[in-house]
Amino acid sequence: MSKKNEHASKEEDFLNSARGETSLQKNYRPKIPAKSKRKQIAFYLNDEEMAILKEAAYKINMNVSQYLRFKVFSGDKS
Repeated sequence: MSKKNEHASKEEDFLNSARGETSLQKNYRPKIPAKSKRKQIAFYLNDEEMAILKEAAYKINMNVSQYLRFKVFSGDKS
């Protein structure tokens, strides 16, 4: 009986030492500091203006939000 208990003990020791080792580390997106969080703005366009804006954005493979940020903050003022 003592060999059986000894064997079971070795198995338990092995399992306890290996717990969690097979789990992959989770790579979460880093937290953004509170002062760096984005702010939302809203403005109104008519249908024609929105169509022009979407067309210009999609020509360079951007969505409207990305395009507006690009135009406002880039050195290109055309």
